[in-house]
Amino acid sequence: MKTIIVGAGLNAHLYGPQHFLSSWGNFMSRFNMVSLADNIPASFAMENNIRHISNHSHDEKRASQIEDSILKEIKDVIEHDKLSKKSEKDLSWILKNHSVTDFICLNFNPPFDLKWSELEMVENDNNDKLHDREFRNNCNYYVLRNRPDGVENIRFWFPHGVSKCIDTIVFGAHRYCNQTAVIPELFEKVKIEERKEGKGNGDEGLFIEKRLKKPHSWLEPFLYNELYFLGCSLSHAEWDLWSALAFRRRNFAKKENSKFEQAIYHMRYQSEKNASYPYFIQPLFDPTIGYEDQWKMLKCRFEKEIKKQGKNEK
Repeated sequence: MKTIIVGAGLNAHLYGPQHFLSSWGNFMSRFNMVSLADNIPASFAMENNIRHISNHSHDEKRASQIEDSILKEIKDVIEHDKLSKKSEKDLSWILKNHSVTDFICLNFNPPFDLKWSELEMVENDNNDKLHDREFRNNCNYYVLRNRPDGVENIRFWFPHGVSKCIDTIVFGAHRYCNQTAVIPELFEKVKIEERKEGKGNGDEGLFIEKRLKKPHSWLEPFLYNELYFLGCSLSHAEWDLWSALAFRRRNFAKKENSKFEQAIYHMRYQSEKNASYPYFIQPLFDPTIGYEDQWKMLKCRFEKEIKKQGKNEK
């Protein structure tokens, strides 16, 4: 089974590379924020902007008020911006692939041309911390209201929040640090379930199957499924993703469990082709091939899988 992680690169594919949702640089420029340096996470731009607006005030309440004002502006712009596609993109070949069970969306909005009105939120009844923003983001998910054939099991997770609610948006260094701190707690939840069910004696596969049918959070499909990073840079600033990857590796550290660890694919291009990624994160295709061609190649791969799935159902 597959988990798809999408970020700003998907917006670049849909709306063009100049759109403000297509890169961190474009995003910060739209909201008059400047990156401190190439090697400093973009999330620090929020803190710099707060300090500038508040005239270097150390009043914590004042800083929070400014942050809420910035987030409200972000919410309003994302909601009312006319997302005009550079060309029509039929991405049903992803949604119709039966092996795709989860989308992890990192860019505040539904992927592709889906709208909030087409999605229905599912509150996880086994989550005892729904009142905390960090847990609500990570443990609740959305499904399609009117499900076409073959997409009834797809879950859409928004761990960085959603544009329609500023309280959920994870943007700014201190909010992002809180997000990262949640990952160990989500992993401990998985381990608690393992101990409760007495996992062992070679039944790892059955446990994984059960957890994926009703996951507690986005971390379970991230841990157990084949991962496809599409339009996600995996820079060193992606603290929560790297933390989740570390727990994924640790989860299959035992030799007898390593056979259940699935592949990780990352769509990357040119400057990223020689980046220092760990060996277990494979380039999806040859990085010298442009993004548009890689999307076409991925479409061909998934369409072949869909045909094969159709034959197996007959």
